[in-house]
Order: sequence, then C-alpha cells, then structure tokens
Amino acid sequence: MIDPVHDAISAAVEDILEPLAKLAMEMQIGANDFVRLIEQAFIRAVEHDASAAGRPRPGASAIAARSGLTRQRVSQLRKVSPARKSRTAERQPQTLRILSAWKTDPKFLDRDGCPRILPIRGPLSFGTLVTRHTSGLRARSILKELERLKAVHYTKNGDVEMIHRADLDGERRARGIRELGEFGREFLETLTHNVLNPETPRYHRRVVGLHVKREEVPRLVRDASSQAGLWALALHDAITDSGVTVKAGTNDREATRLSGHFFVCEQPSVVARNSREKHSKSGKGRRIKGT
Repeated sequence: MIDPVHDAISAAVEDILEPLAKLAMEMQIGANDFVRLIEQAFIRAVEHDASAAGRPRPGASAIAARSGLTRQRVSQLRKVSPARKSRTAERQPQTLRILSAWKTDPKFLDRDGCPRILPIRGPLSFGTLVTRHTSGLRARSILKELERLKAVHYTKNGDVEMIHRADLDGERRARGIRELGEFGREFLETLTHNVLNPETPRYHRRVVGLHVKREEVPRLVRDASSQAGLWALALHDAITDSGVTVKAGTNDREATRLSGHFFVCEQPSVVARNSREKHSKSGKGRRIKGT
C-alpha cells in the first residue's frame, strides 16, 4: 500500500536537496561528505528535540532508534566536527584531488613553488598529473570539468594553466554560502512548523504566476522589490525598537529571534498548446460526411 505522507516527504526532500547538491558539486564537495552532513543533521535534530523538552543529551542508542543510524555510526559521527571536511583522499571529488596535487606535488611545481603550466600530453604534463593522482580516469574528462569550474584555462601555446582566484572572491562566496544556510534554515523551519503544527501556523504567504510573459517579468520584479523594500524597513524599525528588545542584564533572559523574508523565484515554464484549437485547425477545410 502506498503511503502518501512518505511519498510527499520523499518528493519534498528531493526538491530541497537537488539545488544543495548542485551547489555542493560546484564547491567541490563530494557525495560522501554530503551524506555525512545529512547524517549529522539527523543527530543534531534528535539532540535539539531532547534539549527543547528539557531532557539530557541522548545517548547513541536513543539517537539510533529515532534516526535509523546504527549506534556505531552515531558514535563515529559525534567524534567528527560538523564543519570539518573529510580528509579521506579517495572520497574527494577527482577534480579537487587534481587541483590539490597540482599545488603540492613537487614534480608539478616550479622553482617558486607555484603550479607549473602543463602541456596536455608528455612526460611532465596534465595527463601525467591525472594518471599519477587518480585511478583510471581520462585526463580530458577531468580537464573539461576544471574548465567548466573556471579553475583552469589554455595558454596561447595550448598548455593548461591553473587560475588563481583572489581571496576576496573566495570570501564573497563563503559569505553567500553562510547566508544561504542561515536564511534557508529560517524559511524551512517556518514551513516545517506549519506542517507539524497546523493549529498554530506561523505566517507565510506565497503567490504564484504560472505563465507570466517574459517581457513583463522585469517590471513585476522591480515593483515587488520596491514594495518589499518599504515593508522590510518598517519591520526592521519595529523589531529593533528599544521598547520591544530584551536588554542584557546580570541574568539570562529569554527572547525570540524574529525575522522576515521576501524573495522572488523565477523558473521557466511552458504553456501547452490548446488541444481544442489544435483539433479545430487540423479539421479546417475538411468535408464532413452527411452534409
């Protein structure tokens, strides 16, 4: 028998994880690390529930019973910092392994300790680098992926050079990813609360135009952004007013983190051809029997 709730959860999780998986791959986070992060999230969720209910920190058996993980796996994951990347080389994405080897293998460094500019083939080439640090992968496939990630480019002579991005760009991306986690959590917590507590839902409003003319989208987004900006300023003034905020004192005092979000999502859609109109056009000019 099909469980509609299970199917709905599976579909929702797939919808949520797909853009995160895409981001992870772009940032060179492999599937094994991604799965580990999900497992650690299950552990933290059980621990958070226990803390919210005033219960002591649950043991490995209690977490295993709720999460479906084994006790051994729970104990193993608890020893690993959630923010620490796996350092098992064979589990790293191959592109990351190649870039790391290119920066550290003395054979592929110049006199200044920088990654050499490498020909594609030859005794000291990109092909040699791939053969030396991967197992059975084609250098052309790795190179194509590195090009897509804008990690390498070709010189005038057709050699391959690693692109050294500025630290500022890395910090900008890191800040954006941190905000993604923070904002995404707030939004998902609201929707999750509403699913689990339909009798006391938190405010959430969504409006959707399924088939908006493309030429109208910039104007609509501009108008919505302008109105949302006014709303955001008013809400900011209200929730930061001294009359509603808790001041620090000699003892801890309970307070609430309150935030509001507005965002616009744009996705392509297709308007199917009207079937009745199609039938009418296909029958145009035909003689009908009996007339």
